[in-house]
Amino acid sequence: ITGGALNFSYNLQEKLGIQMGIGVGVVTGKMKSIDKEDKALGLESLLGEDKYTAVSIGTSLDIGIMINGGFSLKFLNSVIYPYRNGLESGDGFDYDATVLDYGIAIKFPFNKLFNFYPSIDLLQNLSIQPIIDFAVGYSILNVGDEVYYIDKKQSDPLPRLERLGYSISIGFESQFYGKNINLLGFDYTVDAENSLVRIANIFPPPNVRLLPQYEYESISVS
Repeated sequence: ITGGALNFSYNLQEKLGIQMGIGVGVVTGKMKSIDKEDKALGLESLLGEDKYTAVSIGTSLDIGIMINGGFSLKFLNSVIYPYRNGLESGDGFDYDATVLDYGIAIKFPFNKLFNFYPSIDLLQNLSIQPIIDFAVGYSILNVGDEVYYIDKKQSDPLPRLERLGYSISIGFESQFYGKNINLLGFDYTVDAENSLVRIANIFPPPNVRLLPQYEYESISVS
């Protein structure tokens, strides 16, 4: 497995006068599948290759509550080899796909919303105070077309999912000479996911056997 990543972020507060930031990231990766039996014999037979490039854009807006949103555009290429082939030879079957992920998360910092900042002074320049945050998020993954290597009529769906979750964070931070330092934290997270792929209701004629037909469900929070 090989890969790399490049990230860039910018704070827009000075330009817009509000607490807002934006970030961009690019990730690339490549993975090869090698036949284990041949590898044990000192040979390298390539079974498949997977490549991907993902471009992600996200933004964060602080208006008392923190609103975060973004999306990732993924470019996928997968190759499978029907017969054992050396790494430098052999033709395979491949497919290319463009896949989209996107989501939103909202964070509620109770200390800031309710101006709740009780503190305990331990030393002259050392104090601690509790932190309570609540966050909720929703995302949809793998939005794109079907996948097929040879025959489009035998295509398979992408693992399209929708996820909904929330988290509660409780902890303590310290102010030491005017700087905030996280001391202790506890996070409780709950999430649920719903597959947006189902088998279509197809009723073939008697004595006719068909391959399962899949279709995507409409997006809905349930």
